[in-house]
Order: sequence, then structure tokens, then C-alpha cells
Amino acid sequence: MKHKQQIMGTLRFWVPLLLFCLTFSGFATAQTVSGMVTDAATGEALIGASVIEVGTRNGTRSDSDGKFKLTVSNTSGTIEVSYVGYETARMSIGGASNLDVKLSSGAQLDEVVVTALGISREKKSLTYGAQEISNSDLTRVKDANVINSLSGRTAGLQINRSGSGVGGSTRVVMRGQKSTRDNNVLYVIDGVPMYNFSPGQPGDIWGQSGNSGNVGRDGGDAISNLNPEDIETMTVLKGASAAALYGSQAANGVILVTTKKGRAGDPKIEFSSNATWEQAALTPELQFSYGSRQNENFSWGEKGSSPDHVKDFFQTGATYINSIGLTGGNKSAQTYFSYANTSSKGIIPTSELSRHNLTLRETAEFLNGRVSLNATFNYTNQRGDNRGVQGMYFNPLTGLYLFPRGQRYADYSGDNFEKYDDVRKLYLQNWVGSRDDWQNPEWILNRNPNFDIRNRFYGTVGVGIKLTDWANLQFRGNMDKTYDGFEQHAYAGTEATLADENGRFVMSNLQSTVRYGDVLLNLRKDFNDISAALTLGSSINDVKVLSMYADSKGPGMYYANTFVIQNIKQPGANITQSQPNRSQLQSVFGSLSLGYKGMVYLDVTGRNDWSSTLAFTSSNSFFYPSVGASAILSEMFNMKGIDYAKVRASYAQVGNGVNPYDTNIQYGFPAGGAQAPSTGLLPGTDVQNELSKSLEIGADVRFWNNRAGIDLTWYKTNTTNQRIVVSVPQGSGLSTAIINAGDIQNSGIEATLSLTPVRTSKLEWNTQLNFTRNVNKVVELTPLLADGVYTLTDGGVNNYDMVIREGYSFGEIGGKGFKYLNGKMVVNADGVPLAGADTVLGNPAPDFTLGWNNTLRFGNFSVGVLIDGRFGGEVMSITQAVTDRFGVSKVTSDAREAGGVTVDAVKEDGSAFTGKVDPEKYYVAVGGRDGITEAYIYDGTSIRLRELSIGYMFPKGSTSRISKGSSLRLSLVGRNLVYFVNKAPFDPDIAMSTGTGLQGVDVFSAPAVRSIGVNLGFTF
Repeated sequence: MKHKQQIMGTLRFWVPLLLFCLTFSGFATAQTVSGMVTDAATGEALIGASVIEVGTRNGTRSDSDGKFKLTVSNTSGTIEVSYVGYETARMSIGGASNLDVKLSSGAQLDEVVVTALGISREKKSLTYGAQEISNSDLTRVKDANVINSLSGRTAGLQINRSGSGVGGSTRVVMRGQKSTRDNNVLYVIDGVPMYNFSPGQPGDIWGQSGNSGNVGRDGGDAISNLNPEDIETMTVLKGASAAALYGSQAANGVILVTTKKGRAGDPKIEFSSNATWEQAALTPELQFSYGSRQNENFSWGEKGSSPDHVKDFFQTGATYINSIGLTGGNKSAQTYFSYANTSSKGIIPTSELSRHNLTLRETAEFLNGRVSLNATFNYTNQRGDNRGVQGMYFNPLTGLYLFPRGQRYADYSGDNFEKYDDVRKLYLQNWVGSRDDWQNPEWILNRNPNFDIRNRFYGTVGVGIKLTDWANLQFRGNMDKTYDGFEQHAYAGTEATLADENGRFVMSNLQSTVRYGDVLLNLRKDFNDISAALTLGSSINDVKVLSMYADSKGPGMYYANTFVIQNIKQPGANITQSQPNRSQLQSVFGSLSLGYKGMVYLDVTGRNDWSSTLAFTSSNSFFYPSVGASAILSEMFNMKGIDYAKVRASYAQVGNGVNPYDTNIQYGFPAGGAQAPSTGLLPGTDVQNELSKSLEIGADVRFWNNRAGIDLTWYKTNTTNQRIVVSVPQGSGLSTAIINAGDIQNSGIEATLSLTPVRTSKLEWNTQLNFTRNVNKVVELTPLLADGVYTLTDGGVNNYDMVIREGYSFGEIGGKGFKYLNGKMVVNADGVPLAGADTVLGNPAPDFTLGWNNTLRFGNFSVGVLIDGRFGGEVMSITQAVTDRFGVSKVTSDAREAGGVTVDAVKEDGSAFTGKVDPEKYYVAVGGRDGITEAYIYDGTSIRLRELSIGYMFPKGSTSRISKGSSLRLSLVGRNLVYFVNKAPFDPDIAMSTGTGLQGVDVFSAPAVRSIGVNLGFTF
């Protein structure tokens, strides 16, 4: 009831405002310019050409017919039209309402991109690396989380999707991991930074997390809620210089999202429907040729055939994404409205997700273009049922894979997953044994269900005031309010470690409220050969999170299978409501851009942040400067054979704050009373913001009439003042203390090679190759750490850790190694390997990545092919380790067929071991979550056919039923259709967590899927 009141209160704020915009925007007056952009040589329409009003931030793009409509503020002004591989054209408006533009391929590339604060600039003037991805690239092979569509399309990004399935969150790291706190990029929606909050992530190998009990769930993130069809473009701002204006929020880089807005003219409806069907692509290789011994749950018995119960467990998944958009308006006001529905069932039975997106955007101008209004409202409703679980607990895949061979799985599946207990008068779990890390898969799906819900309201209102032809003022306000709810119902009969006698009830409610506001003064003026643009501004960002958590584990429930808070036994009930977790960032900033004759450019920016998270320290203020320069060599010199040549260099400092209340730790309030903090600042100590210093040098060269080009970047970043928690002596009143220490360095090379081998009136082939290599090194930590190791993921009784060690790379995988003597593995008299010390086993970061994107158009047909790969890096499979120990993996049956395991080893006395090792003795010693995990480190190399699309655009005109103002496109699409190379027993692109820890490890994650489907797009 409380949430309904909050939701209604939010609606009461936004709906009247939007109705006001819709009602009164029609009174404004402005000039609308329409036209068509075509190839000067072939006459073909150019889709997605950039059209901007020079001297303003006002712009649009040509549609699928090459047509555009733009409301301009100055009827005597100029529009600029640009398209990749073509000369930029400028045309005087001169009061005209129609301007057709023909572009020729030529010696200049004046592509316009969106940069920090939403300002559009010519790409040639940028002093840093930036790469733009269009809507057609993002939606060609649609994904429910649009961020996954960036994989392979841009250099400098490492993208790992969650193993939770459709709607899961995505981890995006730009230019290497650099922070102990968070390494995900900042997303900026139409100039407003977005709080990319995830309500739940696994915290250890078991899958436990602080607000989800023992369920290894991924609660999704905010960016995954976006409707892909609402996006116009995405721009990746790669360097610190590119992101410096966003200050401490952008320490890890920025991805700008520009959404669609209404256009003047006749109403236009865009409808898209995408249906894909998924099947498991990479499942563990298991054996069904050896059984189990009597009264044993391990499959080390005699040879004998067992039916494959695993292949029949997974179902064909299906995802349906339908979207409809309406755009229209007059010279004064334009409206964009869209609705999208996503419905999905996973490859694991009972796993489902449904999502509804509603978007309304109104743009209007008043007083002959002197005042502009931009208002956006988004609503998202999402529900997930039995999302894919990762980890050992409450995971149906553990029992599925480990089920003892030789027994009948049918005796425990279907209606047999539970049996009636005459004593308790209840249905209880029916299973072969009792272990906390494996239960009956169908009991978990039907009697340990979990579900999550999300209601999100996101709204922005902006007002622009044109002071003069060269100055404007902008005010902008935004509110992002999200309600997340999660519940798990574990019925009586669930394994005792995970639930009490009457079952277990877990409930979590999170409410986040983000308020953002800024004011910008933009000045832009040309002085003969010098162009100047100055932006001054101030912003405030306020984040508030409330949480409530209840868990019946411990005291238990009064009555079996009644899942309400009132049924949790008292006293001792684990019911907590947090104090408001609030932080605020206040900022002032400015940027100055100077250009000389379109040949030389200089950028200088500065931002000062005041962060509430640094309260109670010597200073809560920090300043971030940047400076960059670029030179267009092709404009300065006659370079034969070179159409365009640019060099650039920049230097920037960007920071990252500390966690809320790090400097003023609050008392906790668990059941039973207040609890003193155990972590904080020691008396007399201080902390500062994390600081990254970055240097970047790059070059962009185009030739062959702009049909070929290469963009190269070298960078180096050092991040200091890491947030590190260390143990402190007794008597300090604390068990651990927060300090600043460490220096993490990233350096690397990015290269993008673009080529149009064929361009005729009938056939065009565009290809692009993206290369990234990042080298990471922990230059320094702190002598206060025991053994010089900082732990990101503590394995506990499991032999997987994720750690930071001085002299190594960030995020090393730690575990139990073999014992060695003179470089040889040491075994006992039976040949069984002996365990050595805990050690570093590898790093999951790839040595380099490649993405090869191809688009072919011939007539009305088009083909898109995206192949990408990650090369090198090491990953660990706990799944393989556990299935080996249980004797259910194909490796163990192969060893039995071969008469044993061959090892190259020595005995403890140094003498060579000869003969083969008994497979059971070998894998029981080596395998398992607590075994010698060095044996389960794999090469992370993986090369795949990421996307394939084959489309047909139905012809228009008198001989077709498709009118000239409409379009119809039908495509066959596929994702992950082929793994050309995959050296690990799982997909290394899938992450157990999208946080900082738990990287490069597979713990019974849902298999990667390959999908095939159809995509229909209709515009009229």
C-alpha cells in the first residue's frame, strides 16, 4: 500500500507537467525545415545522416527514406549535414521550408557526434577518442539489454553479460580495471547522468548476497530497462579527457545515450516486432556410461548405460520484443511516444521475464524560438520469475548435473519431485540424498521459487533560453525513482542448511531516488579565423536509497509454507530496515574550445566537485582539469594520397569518491538493538577521493576517397588513492579501517580500421575491425596488508579467490596449486597429486580483443555479420571441478576407459612416477570446489559469430503496396550461432557477478545460448 501511494505521488508530479507541455506547446511559433539527403553520384537515400543547426545543439537525423525535418530557431541561419565517408555540406536556410541535400564522397570527414553535456561537435575537432553507434547497429539483432549489442562494435570496451539470462545486468569496463570500488562506466541519458543501480549480485561461490539470502541472483540494472527502439545513438567517450566534465561520476569512462524525439510533419508510426528462440549452446560434457555404487551419491561405480536426463531438462527459450512508436507535431511542438513489451521464457523451465516500457517526450519552442522546452517521461514495469541462479545454493543445475548415474531420474521428476508425508501432512522433497549444495532440480524450481519486481519512473524537464544568436542558457531537472522488490519462498522439506523445518521466507524491498539538476550557459562565436565555444555550468546530484530486509532463517516460521512477515518467529527475527543511505554531489564546471581555420583545436576543461561522502575529512572538495589539442594535418599540408589526417593529444585528471558514510560510519540496527560499527576511520586519519591521471595520444587517417581509414590511440592511466580496508589491532574500537593507498596502472592501444571495398549503385560493402590491448599492473598497494594481498572475493572454504597483489595485474584468480619439486608435479605413492600453497593462478582479463563488423547491401537485400573474439586470459571452472569429483564428467569416463590418468610427476623423494593413476583417487583429490583448483584454469580465448542478420527491404512505389512514405523490412537474425574457438568449458563472456569481484569463474551458471529469429520493422 505504501508503494502504491509513493507511485501515485510520483505520477501526480509528472503527469500534470506533461499535460501542460502538451496543451500549451501548440501556442509556440517556429520555422521547420524539411528535406532529403541523398548520394550525389547514385541518388540513393542516406539513412542516419546528421543534420544540425549551426551554432546550436539542435539537430536530427535522416530517416529510412533519407528524409529529415528540423525545427530551427533562426530562419536566416545555416544547417550542416554530414554522413560517414562523405563531405559535409552547409546550406543557408534563407527562410526556405524545403532543402534537399546531395552529399559527395570527398576529402573531408566532418562527422558530427554528441559529446559531454549533450553538446554536438564536429568529430574532427575532438581532442580525445569517441566512437558512435547508430540505432540500426543496436537493433539489427535485438537484445533485451541493449548494452550487450555493443560487444565487438567499438574498441576499448570489455563487456561481460550476467549468467542470469534475459534482462540480466551487464558489466562494461573501459580501458581496464582501475578501482577497488567499481569499474563500470557511467551512462548519461540525454545529458543526464544515470544511477545504474542493481538490487542484487552474488557475493561468493555459494551465491549468497546481503539482500537476497542464499540465492545467487542478479537483480538486473537500470540501463537494461531501456527500450532499444527509443535510442537514436550511443557515443562511447573513451578517455578521461572526454569524461572530465562529469567529474567523479565518470572515473571509469562514459557512454552517452541520445534518445529519439518528435519531428514536425505528418504523424508517423514505427512498429517493430522481434521474436527469437534460444537453445543451450555450451553445456558441460557429462558421462552416462558409468553408474554409482549402492548407497553412494558419487558416480564411481561399474560401467553401465544411463539415460541422458540433462538434455531433456533444458527447454527452447523464447524472447519476444514488440515496440510501437509515434512521432509527429507542427512547427511549434513535436511529440514522441512509444510503448514496448518484452516477454521471455528462459532455457531453464519456470524462468520468465516480462517488461513494459512507456515513453513520452515533448519538445516545443516559444517566442519565435527564444524559449524551448524538452520534457521526457519514462515508466518501466518489470517482473522476473526464477531468474537464472548462479552459485552452489538454490541452483537446479547442481542436482541436475550431479545426479548419481545408474539411478532413475524419472523417479524424482515430474510429479515425483515431492512426496506426501503422513506425519506432517505435507508434501516434502523427494531426492536421492541430503546436501546443502544440491537438491532436486524440480523441487527448487517449484518449491523454492523466487521472483522480483521493478517499477521505475524516470523524468526530465529542460528549458532553453536563447539570449543572442551566440549565447543560450539551459536549465534541466531530472528525477529517477525505482522500487525493487524480491521474495523467495522455500517450502518445508528444503535442505536444512538453507531452510528451517517450516520453510524459509526471504523478502527484500529497495527504493532508490535520484534527483539531478543543472544549469548551463553556452557561448559560441566566430572571430574571423578563430572559433570559440565556452560552456559554464553547475549541477547537483542527490542519491537516496532505502532498504528493508526480512529473513526467517534462524528463528524459523510458526506455520509451514505461509510466506508473510507475521509468520516469522519472535524473538530473534531477522527483520531490518536501513537508515536512509544518502549522498550528494555538488559541482561547478566549465569548458573552453578554440579552433583556428578549422585546422587546429584546443580544449580546456575544469570541474570542481563537493561530495558529501567526504564529509568529516580535511576537504570534501576536489578539482579535475583536462587539456587537449588536435591538428588536422590534411588541412595544413598537401598530403598526396591522404584525404584526411588528424593527430590529437590530451591529459586529464578524473576522480572517484568513497562510499557513503565511510567517513562517518553509522550504527546498525539488527534485531535486538543497536550495533556499533566495526569498520571506519582510525582517529587522526583521513581519506581522499580516488584520482586517475590519464595521458592519451591518437591519430585518425583516411584515404581512398574516405573509403578507408584507421583510428589509432595510445593511452596510459594511473589511479591512486584506492579505497582499501585493512585489519587493525585490538583496542582501536574497530576491527578494520579504511585507508587510501595503491597505484593501479593501465596502458594500451586501440585501433579501428574502416574500409568500404565496394560502393556502387547496386552493391555496397562496409567493414570495420576493432582492436584493443590493455596492459594492467598494480604498481603499489600498502605494507599494511597481510602478505601484500587485498581480497576482492574471499573464497572461504572454497579454493577460489579474487585478489589484488602488488606487481601483478588487477583481479588475479587465486586458488590451491599443485605441489612442485624442480618444476615437476609431486604425487604420493599412488600417483595422487599433492596440494601445494595457495597461489595466483591467472587473470581473467584478455590479452587483446578483436571485433569484425560487416554490412553488405545489394539491391533491397542487406547482410550484417559481426565476428568478435577475446584472446588470452585465464578463467576457472568450479562446475568442471565438482563434476569431476562426483565422477559425472566425460573426462572421468574417458580416464576410466583409458585405464587411468597419465601424469608427468615425481614422488616426494624426487624419483619419477611411472604408471597411471586411478581416476577416482585422482579426481577426488584434485576436483571439487575445495580441491586443487590449479587443474581447472583454462585459456579464456573465445571467437564467435556474435551476430548474423539477413534482411529485405520491400520495394516502394506504384508497383508495390508499400507507399512512398512507408517502409517494410523483414530480417532473419541470429546471435552466438557458431563458436569457432572456445577453449574453456563455458563461455568466458558470462560473468557470475557484474560487480568488481567474482570475475573469470563459472559456478554452475546457466549455459550460454544461441538464438535465431525474425525481426519485422514497419513504418507508415
